[in-house]
Amino acid sequence: MQFKNRSGSMEDVDMELTSMTDMVFLLLSFFMLTGTFDMARMDDKLEIQLPKAVVTAKQSEKKNVIDITVDNRVVFNGLIKSYPELDSELQKIANSNPDEVIIIKADKRVSHGTVIKVMGLCKKSGLTNIGFAALLDANTSNIE
Repeated sequence: MQFKNRSGSMEDVDMELTSMTDMVFLLLSFFMLTGTFDMARMDDKLEIQLPKAVVTAKQSEKKNVIDITVDNRVVFNGLIKSYPELDSELQKIANSNPDEVIIIKADKRVSHGTVIKVMGLCKKSGLTNIGFAALLDANTSNIE
């Protein structure tokens, strides 16, 4: 590219694009990363309405049921248990039959974290067949 200098003669001017290219890539990566983190914070503001459950088959046996009450008490097969006691019971079941089904009946007002904690104890014990109890929604028909 040629420019005139103050004396009126033409000069060739070379622009170094390396540093400008580096700066563009740095800005691009900065905005991409901060944009991603903003979306992660957006999840806290979303209002999610979960669908109602439709029960298609009733459980024939009622053993190995973990009830979680609204005040976060854990009841295993009719007996109130602490988390360490529940962990011990689940370990015993997993040692005798790792394919045993565990049914979690949590009150709908129980925090999600409490249910996840109980599921974590099941998983830690080696029990992966976990079911959730729900009431039949009268407004929907059974799925065949």
